[in-house]
Amino acid sequence: MNKLDLGRRKLLSRALALGAITTLPGCDFEDLAHPDLADKFLRTMLAFNDEMQALLFNPHTLAPTFPASMVTNPPRFNAFYDISMAPMVDPATYQLELGGQIQDKQPWTLAALRALPQEGQITRFVCVEGWRVIGQWSGVPLGYFLHRIGADTT
Repeated sequence: MNKLDLGRRKLLSRALALGAITTLPGCDFEDLAHPDLADKFLRTMLAFNDEMQALLFNPHTLAPTFPASMVTNPPRFNAFYDISMAPMVDPATYQLELGGQIQDKQPWTLAALRALPQEGQITRFVCVEGWRVIGQWSGVPLGYFLHRIGADTT
């Protein structure tokens, strides 16, 4: 059968590929008359990607969670180091040093970090390299901590 069959996914992927290909002539990094052309193009694509993410993903929806019986143990993923390989720190003297574009750059002790609201979840992590694992996470939510130290999260 020679009928042209364009399913929704195939049509979308071909349209996106065509759109990406049409931008390539504008990526002349050697154009001395327009030295900022590549930078403008990349900023435009970054803004486009941000808009697409805002349309596709709900920032208020958490990833699906799983029961503790499904946690992959031991974890199977690249760069996994056993707990015995973790550096030892003195909990009484350890401090998390902060810097960058934040309002509160004061160091945090482990006691101060542990006093913050804690959350836990069991989530499936899927890596772009192809591995996946269900792991258990607990601690201070990063968004809460970033808000607490005055980081710009926009």
